[in-house]
Parts: sequence; structure tokens; C-alpha cells
Amino acid sequence: MIRPPHALLILAPLLLTACGKEAGGVIPDAKAYLSSMDGPNVPTMSETLLKSAQDSEEAGNFAAAAQYYQQLAEKYPDNKEYKIALADAYRRGGDPDRALSVYDAVLGQDPSSIHAKEGKGLALLQKGDTSGAETMLSQTRAASHDWRSANALGVIAASRQDMTGARGYFEEALRASPGNASVLNNMGLSQAFNHDFDAAIATMGQAQAASVAHPALHQQVDLNTALVYASAGKLENAEAIAQRYFQGAALDNNLGFYAHLAHDDQLAKTYLNMALTQNKTFYQRAWNNLEALNSDSQSIQRSPTEKTLTIAPAETKPAETKPAEMPTAAAPPEKKAAVTAVSAPVPAAAPTPALSPAPAPVAATPPPAPTATALPMPPLVPAPESPAPHRAVKPTPHKPENGFDSLGNWVGSIFD
Repeated sequence: MIRPPHALLILAPLLLTACGKEAGGVIPDAKAYLSSMDGPNVPTMSETLLKSAQDSEEAGNFAAAAQYYQQLAEKYPDNKEYKIALADAYRRGGDPDRALSVYDAVLGQDPSSIHAKEGKGLALLQKGDTSGAETMLSQTRAASHDWRSANALGVIAASRQDMTGARGYFEEALRASPGNASVLNNMGLSQAFNHDFDAAIATMGQAQAASVAHPALHQQVDLNTALVYASAGKLENAEAIAQRYFQGAALDNNLGFYAHLAHDDQLAKTYLNMALTQNKTFYQRAWNNLEALNSDSQSIQRSPTEKTLTIAPAETKPAETKPAEMPTAAAPPEKKAAVTAVSAPVPAAAPTPALSPAPAPVAATPPPAPTATALPMPPLVPAPESPAPHRAVKPTPHKPENGFDSLGNWVGSIFD
């Protein structure tokens, strides 16, 4: 009798089972068999949190990274690595006080933790406690030979104008971590501090190449390279870099800073006046910079006061388009009038309440490392044309003392 095809399909597994028993086989345990098979590779919640934290760090979003590490630290209170990573995120995000509290908690658990000691030394350095940082970092350098300790000690030496010592520390850090972009960045800045601009530009070029795969770090290195170019009197090079990351008032404020580094304070005032007219977010910043320039046209010492020139961080949203009437400021007489107008304590064209910082996005608050924020890169914009007439006189290169003279405010140093 010919059985229908569907009947054959039903009988097939029964025949195989019977054959297996007759041959001495065993009927397979389906549950055990399935359990032995590899299931789908689904990451655990902890793995997902850790990956999110690391991705946030790579993007320079240390606030988000801290939130993820906080969850991990709470879930695994005995895991010191998560706590150290949390403290590192606080420190790199500009909150050394919170970082210190976590580092101290870890050291309470394990007084010998080299990573916690090193992080604490870097946080003390960020707060300006040079002596405490140097003591802590000297200990970790001797114990671990990690590049971070030597790198930070190089920054301390450079801030004291000990360029020989700084170079030795940076070279030691590079031996421990060849081609490290952070170390090369700091070495280049120290060379600029020492007026060795050709070497500084070459070193910063190496740092740029070494940081390409890390966008947030690359932006930091790029903008520090702009500072070096400006200090060398090469404003066009500095502007070309700044235009990749800033536009509108933020760009003009930074160009004013660069012009000051190039010893062209007239051009600096022109840029800062342009920033004043465009965006309330940068009004107080640009006004403080103008006050600093007007208070002492010969030399401005770096200090944590409002008379310190400051660099604008990247904005969280595209800057406002420059008003159509701005190009009329290109005529030299109008620029001079603009500079004269701000020599009084309060600009005549602005109401007094404008001097108090207006509510602004987070980016309006200067971070500890001015270029450290990792935000979407704004579209490229052309360089402002109005200051061009001032470039007839080549600016005189000078030591960028406004950016590098005190440890807590040493612009551009990178520790991670």
C-alpha cells in the first residue's frame, strides 16, 4: 500500500527513534539537548552599561559616562574599577571635587590603589594644588611608570618654566606610550611657551595625526594647535582651524583671543566687538575680554578673575547668523569707533542689565579645558572679512603667557 506523503513525514521520526533503540541507542532528552546548544549572544545589562559609558567617554561626553558608571558602581559596590572609572569621568568632565570624594572612598577600601592615587593627583592638579598633585604623582610614577603620571609632572614643570624638566617628563611618558597624542599635545604647548614655535608646530602636527581616530581628543588638539599658530603670529592658520569648530560670536570671540596672543590687540578688539553685537550668550565673555585688553594694553597676566581672556567652548547648537549689516563694519573708521565705544565701564549701546550673564546653554560656561567639550561639529563657515585691513602689519610673535603661565589655567593641557 502506498502511503500518502504526509503520512511518511509523520512516521519518519518514529522509525529513526525505533532504529536508535534497536541499535542500542538512547532516546535523546530534548530539554538537555537544547540546553547544551549555544544560545543567542545577548549582552547583559552590566555589559550594556559599560559599553555605553565607554562610548560616551570616547565622544567626550563625560557627564553621560559618569551616569553609566554610577549605575555600575551602585550595582557592584565592591568593584573598585567602576568607582575609579566614575571618578575619572567626574574629573575629565570638570568636577574635580566630586572626583576627589570618589578617589578617597576607593583609597579607603584599598590604600595601595595606584590608579586611585594617580587619579587623585590629576584631580588635585586640576584644582590648582600643585604641591599636593606633585607629591601624589611622584609616588605613582615611581610605582607604576604609567604615562599619565609623567605627563602630568611634565605639565607641572612647564608651568614653572622648567622646560628641561618638562621635556624629560614628556619623553619618559612617550617611552611608556609611544605616539600618545595627549603627551605630544602638552609637549608642543611647552615648546610654544619656550618660544620654540617651529618645534611646537611640528609636535602639534604629530599630535593631530595621532588623534584622528578619537574625535573629541582630535578637536582638543586641533584647537590647541590654533593657539600655537596664533602665538607664532600665524593668524591665518589659527583661523582656518577655528572655523572647523566655531561660527558666529563664538568664532569671533576666539579670533579675538588669537589676535591677542599674536600681539595685535587692535585686531583683537575688533573681533570682540563683533562678538558683542551678535549673541547674548557670549556678551559677558567678550565684554570681559575687552575690559582685560583695555585695562592693560602692554601685558595681561593670567588669573582666575574676569580680566582673564577666555576661549569660547563649542556651542550646543549652530550660532546665530551674522547680521546682514555687519559687513559695513569692515571700514576702518567704523571699527575704531567700535573699539572706542567699549572703553567706558559700560558699553553705551547696551542696557546695564545685559552685563549680568544671561541664561545660556551649558556650553556657555567655560570648562576646565576650554576645548574639551565633545559636541557635534558645526558646519564650516567663511572667515570674517571685516578685520582683514588690520593685517597689513605683521603681528609680532610672543610667548603665549596668557594661556600657559599658571597651572590651574594652563590652556590646553590634556591628562588622559
